[in-house]
Amino acid sequence: MPLISIALWVYRFGDRHHYGLLALMSWHLLVIFSIPLVLKIFELLQVGALFEWLSSWILALFGGLLFLVSYLYILLIPAVGFGVIKVAQAVFLNPQRQAAGRIQKQRCVRCGKRLRDLDQHCPHCGYLQWMPCPSCGRPTYRHLPYCRHCGALIPPTVSPS
Repeated sequence: MPLISIALWVYRFGDRHHYGLLALMSWHLLVIFSIPLVLKIFELLQVGALFEWLSSWILALFGGLLFLVSYLYILLIPAVGFGVIKVAQAVFLNPQRQAAGRIQKQRCVRCGKRLRDLDQHCPHCGYLQWMPCPSCGRPTYRHLPYCRHCGALIPPTVSPS
């Protein structure tokens, strides 16, 4: 738990101060440090019985080739870890969620640097902050689901990255 707490604190610090590499590395450490906790939760929920059944099934099927169970675990653990990382990135690193937070803080939608009032392009990365609304034609923020003037729903295909 102390390692999880430290990794979470470093991640929040890196995210708050826009240290992208630090936030990314600490996020991955957070996932790695959480694996034993997740395994204990699975053990508590009797998921171990499922692995025991699977290993006995493989032993019966392949005639006692126990090394296949080890290979299955070697294949399964990185796959589960990769899946956890991908789901977490989809939830926490969602472009629309990031764009909404950056717009509220007057920051660039792409790079997160500070903008002046009504800057159309970011002076740091050159990214165009606005796009025409398909309904009313007035400029609205990119990556947000609704127009800020007329409230029309903006399809994801209309807002290019």
